[in-house]
Parts: sequence; structure tokens; C-alpha cells
Amino acid sequence: MAKKLGIAVVGLDHWYTAFPTAEAAATMRGTRLVAVADRELSRAEEVADRHQPDYVTTDFRRVISDPNVDLICSLLNTRDKR
Repeated sequence: MAKKLGIAVVGLDHWYTAFPTAEAAATMRGTRLVAVADRELSRAEEVADRHQPDYVTTDFRRVISDPNVDLICSLLNTRDKR
């Protein structure tokens, strides 16, 4: 069996895109949701409750350096200066 493509969703600022992206990563054949990361842990946990990633974090660097992550979907609001 081929290795599943490991996907991470980073930033949930655009929730209307983030939730369907996480769902697709978690449910599509050939993919798995490795991580969900957001500045606010509670938002990441809300996605995790629905889609069961391997882990949730507020540390984007952890996701970037994770060898199990093949693709990062960044849904950060780049205009937000937080």
C-alpha cells in the first residue's frame, strides 16, 4: 500500500475554507490529516474534534519541520499583524 499524503492545515483565519480543507484531508483516500495549527489553540481543537489529526499545536514551526507533513495548507490572514 502506498504511503498516504500527510497534510497539515496551518491557520484557521479563513474558517469557511479551513474546515472543508481539514475534512478533505482527513477523509479522502490517499491522504491523512497530520496536524492542525492555529494561533488560538481553541480554534485548532475545534477542528481536531471533528477531524482527528495526529496532533494540534500553536507552534507553526513544529508543523513545518514535521517529516510526516508532505503538504501544508496555509489559511492565515496575512494582513493580520498579531
